Amino acid sequence: MKKGLFGMIVALLVLSGMWFAPGIGQAQAIAMVDYEMLYEQGVAEGIIPSADVSLETWVEANENEYKQVYQEGLKDDV
Repeated sequence: MKKGLFGMIVALLVLSGMWFAPGIGQAQAIAMVDYEMLYEQGVAEGIIPSADVSLETWVEANENEYKQVYQEGLKDDV
């Protein structure tokens, strides 16, 4: 539980890194995300079914879909 919570906090800090390091742009902060670590954490916590979703498929979905939604949310201050 503590390990999962720590991972989620680290992911949030990386994604919101622009607040802590103003010189880093939004695209650079997103580029620093360790997708493999997040995938492994999701599988370990039972959030991502590894039998149905491979790492490659999950990374592709993040790059093509979720990142755009995240960036639109930033624009709308969500």
